[in-house]
Amino acid sequence: MTNSNTSRRRTLSDLGRVGAVGSAVAAILWVASVSHGVGPSLSAASAGDAVVVSAQLPTTGQPITSGGSATVFSLQLPAGAACTGDSASSDYRVQSYMVPSSVDPGSLTYGSLGPVPLGTGAAYRQPLFTTTTQRFVNETTGVASSPGGGGQIPTLP
Repeated sequence: MTNSNTSRRRTLSDLGRVGAVGSAVAAILWVASVSHGVGPSLSAASAGDAVVVSAQLPTTGQPITSGGSATVFSLQLPAGAACTGDSASSDYRVQSYMVPSSVDPGSLTYGSLGPVPLGTGAAYRQPLFTTTTQRFVNETTGVASSPGGGGQIPTLP
């Protein structure tokens, strides 16, 4: 293998990771307005942007500006990030996903293991995973503070 082939593969691999992280950020933002695998609610408002931060120091809010496949990261949601309903009364669940950037998040549906159908390669569909390899799927929201209100999205692993 030549250095140029190694460099090209590493660049393509890094671009793939950036796309996956970008999709993951979009997933967390989109999940605030999704219920039961149906498309986003038109009345949902954005609480702001999620930020990719170091998993070792997630409370600092400092974005990760570099890294590789071994870089452990977390997503810091904006204050007040919530679904339009809650798990206690409306059966809302928080899901995560990684998909190619060409996939419309509104087209995704979820099973007990994450987005369905699960796939690899060009059909890549997987949930986000914790550092202990647990899937981040079917998480409950906080209880709404008023009837019919939204449920806070839990702290992300």
